[in-house]
This record gives sequence, C-alpha cells and structure tokens, in this order.
Amino acid sequence: MKSPLPENSENARIRPESSIRPTISAHCTAPRRDGGVTKKVAACKRLPVFVASVLACAGVSATASAAIDSNTPYAAFYHFNDAFESASGDGYAKSDGTTDVGWGGATEIELVADRFENTNAATDKALLIKFCDTVANKNTYVANNDSWNDDLGRVAQMLARVYILTYDSSNSHANYLTKAEALVDLAYSRWDETYNSGGIYEQQPPYATHPGKSVLANQSCGYAAALIHHAIVKKGSSDTKYLNIGARIYHWSRDHLFVSSTGQVYTYVYQDGTFDTSSSASTQGMWIEHANMLYDIMIGGNYTVGQYYLLSAAQYLADAQLAAKWTAQTQTRAGGAYNGIFSSLDSKFARGFGHMVSQRNLWNTQIQVQTGANAYTTTYYAWMYDNCDTGWPNRNSNGVINNNIYKVTPEGTPTGSPWSYEGLPSLFQFTAMGPAWPHLQ
Repeated sequence: MKSPLPENSENARIRPESSIRPTISAHCTAPRRDGGVTKKVAACKRLPVFVASVLACAGVSATASAAIDSNTPYAAFYHFNDAFESASGDGYAKSDGTTDVGWGGATEIELVADRFENTNAATDKALLIKFCDTVANKNTYVANNDSWNDDLGRVAQMLARVYILTYDSSNSHANYLTKAEALVDLAYSRWDETYNSGGIYEQQPPYATHPGKSVLANQSCGYAAALIHHAIVKKGSSDTKYLNIGARIYHWSRDHLFVSSTGQVYTYVYQDGTFDTSSSASTQGMWIEHANMLYDIMIGGNYTVGQYYLLSAAQYLADAQLAAKWTAQTQTRAGGAYNGIFSSLDSKFARGFGHMVSQRNLWNTQIQVQTGANAYTTTYYAWMYDNCDTGWPNRNSNGVINNNIYKVTPEGTPTGSPWSYEGLPSLFQFTAMGPAWPHLQ
C-alpha cells in the first residue's frame, strides 16, 4: 500500500527530487535466523543512484528537516512500508520478493498493528487485515510441525493481537484466533519438566545442538496465550485454558529467567541449569509485554492470586517497570550527545514499553536512565520523545532508519531484515499517543 505523505508536511520532503521514484534493488544479503540458516533479505527500494551520489559528493546529509511534528509517525511508518512491502502488496517481502508468511513477516505486521492502534484509521485497518489475512491463510508451521517454538509464538501473538484490534460483532476474522490457538497448542504440548522444572525450548531437541529455554520462546508463547484468553473473553465466551498457559509460563520464567533484584531478563537457561546471561532491548521488551498483559487480565477479571498460577496485578506492573528501568540503564548509549539513546531500539521493546506506558497512563512516571556519572532522571514520555527526536534526523533520504538510531542510516539498499528497521517507527506510534504530542511538554 503505497501512500504519499501530506504535501504540507516537512516530512513529505525527506526524499530529494521526490518526483523520481526509487528503483528496486537486487536482493541484499543480511543475517537472519530462520531454521538456523542465514538468508538474504527482501528486495528493498533505494534512492536513485544519481541522487545519492550528488548528496555524497556534496557532503550533505540525505535527510531533510530534523524536527518532528504531528505528521512524523505517519512518515516513519509509510516510508518503512514503501521500502519493504512485497511485490504482491499483501505483506512484507523475503529474499525472493514473495511475501514472508513466517515469524519475520508476523513481526513486521506488528508494526502495522502499532500504526492502527495509534490512528484507528480505516486505511490502516484495511492494510492490517490484508497483511494478516496472508499469514493466517498461508502459514504452515502447525502442518509442518515446526521445531522452533519461538516461531510459533511470534506468529500466534500477532494473529491474536490483530483479532482483538479488528474484532467485530460478526466475528469476521475468527480464523486469526483459530490459527493462533493451534500455534500455542503445539508449542505448549512441548512443555518440558525433565529439565529446569518446566519451560519451553526455543528449538526442540534433538534438532537443537544445545537445547535452551529462552525468553524468545516462552514470552512469545505466554504472551500469545494471554492475548488469546483476552480475545475469547472479548467475544463473550469464557476461558481458563489459555489463561492458565499464559500465567504458568510467566510464573516459570520469573523463577528461571528474571532477576527480580534488578529487572534483567536472561536470554536462556540450559538443561544443566547454566544461563546465557546476555540481555537485549528485545528480550526486555518481550518481558514487559507479557507482564503488562497479565496485569490487564488481573485488573479486568475476577481472579485471585494463586489461581491459574496468577500473581497480583501490582507484581506484574512492578516487574514490567523494573525491566524497563534495567533497559534504560544498560541498553542505551553512555555519555556524549547520545547519552540515554538506544544503541539498538528493537520494536519489541518499543511496543512492550509503549503498551505499558499508554495503557497504564504512566506518561509522567519517572525513570533513571543510564548509571554513574551519565545518569539522569526523566519521565517515560520524555525518554520516548528524546529517542524519537534524536533518532529521526539519522534517517536516510528514503526516510528509512535502522534500529541503531544513534547512527545515520546509510544510503542505498537497506542491509538487514525489515524488522531491523521498525524500532523507531514503532516507538513513534506509541509516543504519539502521549498527552503532549507532538511537543515534549
């Protein structure tokens, strides 16, 4: 869905010589985990070589106005969409130009859902349904008994989320929910108590050479289950099955992957009880998303602590906020002009944090960013705004910006999967929900 920018917007003038349409590049190579094999990324649009070379020779940044305004969330999303939409126009592209109906495509469609949450616009809803229909109808993970449980969870959470966002009284997208349930059912059927007292492997043994139970698998599946529960209740039915799954996975992860004293979320626990203690904005964001959803269930339903493995609403929110604090102090740049700005802003953090802040009305809640001499205290909204305001000028002349938002995005063909460019566009959609937008205060 190609969409022109408003002509009166500064952001409409991002691309020099805008009358010249970008050309389609050859496929660009970038690492991407898909069944353990590195693939090439989708064909991507790029600035015409002539324009790019003129800018480079002149030593001029390819971006235009640095200021953000009320149109910037629109610009950030639709430039992403123009760059990565598949040739058939029914989703986002993979290496051969066809639509990605797997975990990558599902991850990228979540950005369309972010956009629709922000606008509630009919055009954004239509695009979301079109893309989601493709995945719902063509994904074959269940039929093929996919061994990657995080694949199952990430597709399931997208389908369940879009079902909720587009729900109508005729239940016209029931297949989204049915598919999401089947994906979660397959993943949860692999719950393993032989090692680590439970949990779901990222990839099932014996396919995995070093089997580990990860945040990526457990939080995507757990969050998907919680969303399915919410969807079932939304359509007027009752559910305990998926509530139990979502809460049980969180309870297990909290015991095995979450450091309750700091808010850090470990990436893996292995069969021998050792850990991969690395963390990222991505895994922290998945934790926040899952905790925030369970908080929502606890305040909206007639449940008690201990029932279905549930914790208190206050505990879920405290966990989410502690995870956000750890992220702000460890996953951002230290010192200099980019102090407190993300090193790598993954959309899973932008989305999880954005949901927590917007749904709980925590815009003015204070947070400490960075540590030691670089530490400063700000509000959730101001921190979100600062990352948007600082990162946006680093887009290239096509208006595309990769997740390393503190660096200028190179001209030419984007190198990397589409989801490695959706962090800032996602954050813009949630920041724009703030009461002061498009201003800082």
